[in-house]
Amino acid sequence: MTESTPNVYLIFGENEFVISQRVKALQDSLCDPGLAAMNVTRLDGKTTDLNTIKSITMAMPFLADRRVVILENPLA
Repeated sequence: MTESTPNVYLIFGENEFVISQRVKALQDSLCDPGLAAMNVTRLDGKTTDLNTIKSITMAMPFLADRRVVILENPLA
């Protein structure tokens, strides 16, 4: 596996439906659906501490090229 630069996508706005659709489309394009349960993590900034966010984002992907970490409410 080769090391790559992480990509960060910032999606924000008032229309929660469009945001959820865009996040789903990105998730589907970045992660094999069969391995999504092991390589996609959804976090909420309201209830997750910074150390947990750091450790999850630094974790190696499982049988895939990358991990997908979705952080909702990042400024909370």
